Amino acid sequence: MEGIYQVLLIYDIMCQWQAKFRTRFEKEPYLNLPDGMTVKHAIGDMHIHGHVRDCFPKYSLSFADGAGVVDGEILETNWAVLNEVSGTVRGASLATRSEVIDGHVNYLHFKKVIYLSIITFPSHSNNELTFSLQSPRSARSINGPKTF
Repeated sequence: MEGIYQVLLIYDIMCQWQAKFRTRFEKEPYLNLPDGMTVKHAIGDMHIHGHVRDCFPKYSLSFADGAGVVDGEILETNWAVLNEVSGTVRGASLATRSEVIDGHVNYLHFKKVIYLSIITFPSHSNNELTFSLQSPRSARSINGPKTF
C-alpha cells in the first residue's frame, strides 16, 4: 500500500465498529496499518439516517473530506436485481447457481463501467455500441446479438 496515505472506510455500523478498529489490527499477526496512514470512518447515506443524531455530523459522508459524492452503498444497490435472479436459480445445483449469479454480477459491473465512461467522457460517446441499462436480457454487443 505504498503511496496510499489516507483510507476512507464506510460501514453501516461504523460508529460501533471503529471503537476497536486499532485493537483488531494489533491482535492479528497478518493485519497491519502502514505508519503514517490516516483512516477515516464513515457511514453510508442509506444507513446514517437510522442512527442517533450524534452519528450524523461525525460519520456522514456529507462531511467526510475527500469523499466526493458517494453514497457508500454500491453492493446494496445490486440486491434488487439479484433478488429477481434468485427465484430462477432456487432449485439449481450450486455450480449452476454460482455461474448464473456470477454472470449477472459481471453484467452489473459491465454496465457500471460503460455508464461511467459515458458520463465521464460524453464527447467520446457514439452509437456504435448499443446497450441497455435496464436488463441483461436486452443487452446487445457491438454486432447486435443478445449477450444473455
